Amino acid sequence: MIDAPDRIARLRHPILRLEVLAPDGHRSAEHRVFCKYRRRSVPLDECRACAHRDAISDAPSPAVTCTIRVRGPAAPPDELGVRTPVGSVLLAGAIVLERGTTVRDALRVLCAEDRRSVPIVGADRVVIGIVYEAALAPGRAAERPDADVARLMSVTLTIHESLPVRRALHVLAAAHLREAAVVDDANVPLGVFRDVDGLRWLRRPDDERRATRNVCADAQPPASRSAAERQPDAAQARTAPVARPVQKR
Repeated sequence: MIDAPDRIARLRHPILRLEVLAPDGHRSAEHRVFCKYRRRSVPLDECRACAHRDAISDAPSPAVTCTIRVRGPAAPPDELGVRTPVGSVLLAGAIVLERGTTVRDALRVLCAEDRRSVPIVGADRVVIGIVYEAALAPGRAAERPDADVARLMSVTLTIHESLPVRRALHVLAAAHLREAAVVDDANVPLGVFRDVDGLRWLRRPDDERRATRNVCADAQPPASRSAAERQPDAAQARTAPVARPVQKR
């Protein structure tokens, strides 16, 4: 039997911004990309230095494009979301609060971001809990507006970035949640996965699903290209897995 020839695949990776709000109101940010080639998230600087990287663009949204060589015939579309890692379908990052942030600021974030919950992180960016909007509702919050929001946080579930989309939806449904933080191996947030986002992805046309499914399981790195052969950046970016319970610290 004749082996199928290698194929060239061009992939687009959204740049995921993690914004951290400190107790003093200072906001800091870091940027990462979920690499479909490695099936895990990597810092943007590491992605920028990769031999496969073609360009970093700012429109229609910040993203990295790359070119890889894939062995064998194209895999069929993942219509049921059983192979596609949830990290690869994230389109945006997340905003999180450091321990010590006030209840008042947490409410502002939930309203501004139209979110139902917000993760609480330690100084190392690791998730230590979550605060739900119900705990902050007027008349229900037992804490003063200037109290540490961590006093209201709950134990929650996080979804590992490599969990398939279908399983991530099952996790949300079983926990009666509409959204959950997606985390890496270190339990650092990468983004937020909502049930509506997963269902919309499953309903996308086949040609759009191909852009986010894993085509790199048996990919072979292409020959290294010089800096002159790469496209220049169009713009700089704006400055076995399971769902895991997070215990309070």
